Amino acid sequence: MKPNLITQLAGVAMLVFFSGTAYSQDNNEDTPLPSDTFPKVRLAYYGHNNAQRQLLIGFQGAPCTDGVDPGYDAVNIFDLPNDAYFWVNQTELFIQGVSEFNPENVYPLGVKSDDDGNIMIQLLETENFDPAQAIYIYDNETGIYHSLKSGMMTVSVGTGTFNDRFSLRFSQTALSTPTLEPSKTFGIQYYSANNLLHVASTDSTSPVSSVSVVSMNGQVVSSWTVNATEANFSLTGFASGLYLVNVNASAGTVTKKISIR
Repeated sequence: MKPNLITQLAGVAMLVFFSGTAYSQDNNEDTPLPSDTFPKVRLAYYGHNNAQRQLLIGFQGAPCTDGVDPGYDAVNIFDLPNDAYFWVNQTELFIQGVSEFNPENVYPLGVKSDDDGNIMIQLLETENFDPAQAIYIYDNETGIYHSLKSGMMTVSVGTGTFNDRFSLRFSQTALSTPTLEPSKTFGIQYYSANNLLHVASTDSTSPVSSVSVVSMNGQVVSSWTVNATEANFSLTGFASGLYLVNVNASAGTVTKKISIR
């Protein structure tokens, strides 16, 4: 049985989102609370060291907003080296109550990791939710939408705090970092003779900030921090196959597929 999820406001136990039968204990009385009908999505996060965290988002509508709502959101009071949370207005939330469901909205997810390794995010369950509705975790570094309806997302992360890499989404048309036109903005070329990746920006006001090479299963094989309009990277030792090259700049992100033989 899953425990009820409760937050405290002004010393009164307030039930926010729950599963099964729940009771209010105000005034020392056990009073059954009516079942709600608003949609909810429950996620599970697993860190590289088997750290676990459950997250919940509920589309309750008024009085909830897409910001931080005391009494409806559960703020992270811990400082764990491996964790995940909704990242809202510079605040870490384990439970987030938001306005009415809109498939175009984007809900950032933060991740902390104290070592290199894989993390996993799984869809635990939905309640009062359209069973046909798609649910994704978007990886801003790779540009990949991971469908949680198709299975658990597994990706590699480094050491650090990543508050702008992942987000919960319900549509692949949701607003995101703009994709630039490679032929007009970037030159991305892989030279198989010497296993060299060449990246160049044609816009001097938007130098390359980072480059990553991602396998077709979403794993970041290698990444580099850059601050230049032109750079070369050795891909010697990469296994043969298809890869995605993601180039980030202040004006946006572009992705190109390359083949290493």
